[in-house]
Amino acid sequence: VGARVTAAGSDRFSMAYAVVSQRHGKLAAEGEGLVVAFDYRQGAKAGLPEIYRQRIAALEGWTS
Repeated sequence: VGARVTAAGSDRFSMAYAVVSQRHGKLAAEGEGLVVAFDYRQGAKAGLPEIYRQRIAALEGWTS
């Protein structure tokens, strides 16, 4: 199973997922997801903290 962030914005980030069968040695499933920051106290979407964007960029090896 693999997952990576493909893009990050001010209030969201996109992810791509893949599952590879060890038995068959090929892709078994793939998908995409959009994760939006949400403030449950305010009941509305929120900004993605800069530290999160920095950590995602570091993890994914993005350069600015």
